[in-house]
Amino acid sequence: MYAMEVCEDTRLKLAINLSFSCSLRLGELLGLTWDCVDITPEAIEENRAFVYINKEAQRVKKSL
Repeated sequence: MYAMEVCEDTRLKLAINLSFSCSLRLGELLGLTWDCVDITPEAIEENRAFVYINKEAQRVKKSL
């Protein structure tokens, strides 16, 4: 909760909120794009808001 209170960047605040409320792992959170998220007030009011996770960012090692 402290992180949410002191965060001034709205995008970062949204990422923190999504990670806690949806129990997202870091790779899932980093893989999110706006086409996978519909959390508009209208969608929430109509009970059709969603966060769809269909990709994940992964750390890879480049061999030389």
